[in-house]
Amino acid sequence: MNQFGNINHHYGHDAGDAVLRQFGQRLRQAFQSEDLVSRWGGEEFAIGMYGMTQEEGVQRLNAVLDLLQQEPFTISDPGSLSVTFCAEVAQYPEDGLEVRSLYLAAAAALDQAKQAGSSPIRLAQPQKSLSIYAS
Repeated sequence: MNQFGNINHHYGHDAGDAVLRQFGQRLRQAFQSEDLVSRWGGEEFAIGMYGMTQEEGVQRLNAVLDLLQQEPFTISDPGSLSVTFCAEVAQYPEDGLEVRSLYLAAAAALDQAKQAGSSPIRLAQPQKSLSIYAS
């Protein structure tokens, strides 16, 4: 079971929905108007950061992670939770030429991060086998 599944399991789906809503709101507040923040599906979010490199994207996401860890998320029982996230940063056009290929490059980095137990924010590695994502 993933970490988000633990919230649903221990506190119920209403708490999980509240956390997702608050997480999405905080992401939208943390990024500029020209950036795109949207829920990709389940507990996945996609963020399109306009006009920055992968390294700048990692710095921005690390700052967002620090802010999220300072302010608990409100739920009805037990009242609040600390929430963190993992993110993968793929860059256009180096990691892909369309949203799907960028997503696949980022998802591959997430899988590697989970297996290695490494830092929560990672750069996607170019995937030569991809045919033509961005937590």
